[in-house]
Amino acid sequence: MIAEPMSPAWAAMWAALAIYFGLMPTVESCERLATVVSQRRRHLPRIGIEATISSLSAYMRNGGTLVGAFEEQSGRRFATRKINYERARAMLEGRKLRQENDKQVRAVAYALAVSCKLSSLLGCEASRCLDAVGAAHRRMARLAQAKDAAFAMPKATMKLLTALPLLTLAFGSLLGARPLAFLLKPGIGTLCLIFGGVSYALGLLWMRALLKELDEKVGE
Repeated sequence: MIAEPMSPAWAAMWAALAIYFGLMPTVESCERLATVVSQRRRHLPRIGIEATISSLSAYMRNGGTLVGAFEEQSGRRFATRKINYERARAMLEGRKLRQENDKQVRAVAYALAVSCKLSSLLGCEASRCLDAVGAAHRRMARLAQAKDAAFAMPKATMKLLTALPLLTLAFGSLLGARPLAFLLKPGIGTLCLIFGGVSYALGLLWMRALLKELDEKVGE
């Protein structure tokens, strides 16, 4: 038995009911989905995390929407009007500088997602939340720079002490002292080689432990 086709009046009524109860997508969502499918992601220049956050805040202060700000900095449109961690991280990955690491990207992306959620729940001004994230990132960046400067001299000293035994052997060979022949000779030479190797390894472990402890104290 073949069902009779639905009349235009009944079809229009059911379509109106579906739209009223939210069973069918809205015109705006259809347009956004069509744009997402047809568009190609624009390649934006890398301006850095701090400049990206400032651009987001400036877009909001000029009357733009939060989703529009993230779409502008991502170089593409979103299928849904929602900001989450994945979208914030993808945006920062495309805009970060080469010297900015993944740890910074993850921290800032999480802070951006939380600030957007907080702005949506409490109704506070989104630009102020973004400014707070930018200020926190600047403090983190200055702390990382100070940390790198403080560790530059100890790391250089550690590299010099690591290479010093090898340089001593090479310099002794150039002078004709034949240190390798003495160290590889059974007897006292072998004992000196074993004692020196063990002391060398323990010294490296000790220096790395000191640097790790200092790193943890600075991180606190």
